[in-house]
Amino acid sequence: MSYQIYFPPEVMALQAEIQYHPKLLEQLCKCDTRADMADKLGEVAAYCDVALEGMYDNDSLLKLCRILLGRLQTKRTGIILPASH
Repeated sequence: MSYQIYFPPEVMALQAEIQYHPKLLEQLCKCDTRADMADKLGEVAAYCDVALEGMYDNDSLLKLCRILLGRLQTKRTGIILPASH
């Protein structure tokens, strides 16, 4: 018997945005292979200069994902290409 695990849209959007941040990706790849989602969110929060404190329920985690998504979008690395003639 197989089953699927669905992630909320906030988590999926955050995951998609992380791809635009090579330094963050590098940090996440260095995480312990046993790191869970909370550990990885902590890494993303540190990268975004967001302080975390306390325990988070599901709704709070989704709100955190939205906050981190906004911060990452403002930190996006732009690629500037020369104009073609």
